[in-house]
Amino acid sequence: MGERVNVSVRCHSGYTYAQRPVQVEWLGQWLDVKELVEEKRTPEGRVFKVVCTNQMVFELHYNEATEEWSAE
Repeated sequence: MGERVNVSVRCHSGYTYAQRPVQVEWLGQWLDVKELVEEKRTPEGRVFKVVCTNQMVFELHYNEATEEWSAE
């Protein structure tokens, strides 16, 4: 498993927060999410595997207790 770093994420929120990520801030630049590959729930919160428009792939973790995002 890779190292996690804190990131900022903009997401679609409907009936709950963090329903689907739409942008990820990486190295000071906002990247659009092109594809949601996988979504799962862990004891900490939600995890999304996404592909951005520049072809970068992120596994985004949303910790519901701390309300923080991290990426692998």
